[in-house]
Amino acid sequence: MATEHVAHVDLRDQLQLRRLGGLIVSSQDRSDNWPDKFAAARAPSLLADPAARPDVLQEVERAMAAVRRPGYDQAARMLAGGRLLDDAANIQVPAAVLVGTQDRITPPASARRVFDVLQRSSRQSVYREIAEAGHAVCQEQPEQVARAIVEIVENKANAHA
Repeated sequence: MATEHVAHVDLRDQLQLRRLGGLIVSSQDRSDNWPDKFAAARAPSLLADPAARPDVLQEVERAMAAVRRPGYDQAARMLAGGRLLDDAANIQVPAAVLVGTQDRITPPASARRVFDVLQRSSRQSVYREIAEAGHAVCQEQPEQVARAIVEIVENKANAHA
């Protein structure tokens, strides 16, 4: 199955993906311009305010157009069938959860649930909400993300100094 081309996403998977905020693109679309159609449909939902940041929207759309169908289908199935909270409960190393305050794909409340589980398994977990960002938090607010990462790394380094 790993090397076979995915023919479809079944109805159960589609319902689960919709709950996750995922975009279901017709599995029958095998056209050469699928990546461009996918990117145009998906990219705006990844930004906090796509109209305010056309430059970032263009970058995100370009990145999404590079996604190929078999990989996206596999990732969608993995997310729909995965057990993220169960997996997070087994993480025993320092972990960070960064989320955009306006993320519609993985809203802060969902990210917070993951963080709450991480705190039980790894006492060195960090949670940060990045203002004025959606799911494409790294593209929308790279400086804020970089500051959060530096803060996390420095705090970890200071804790063991």
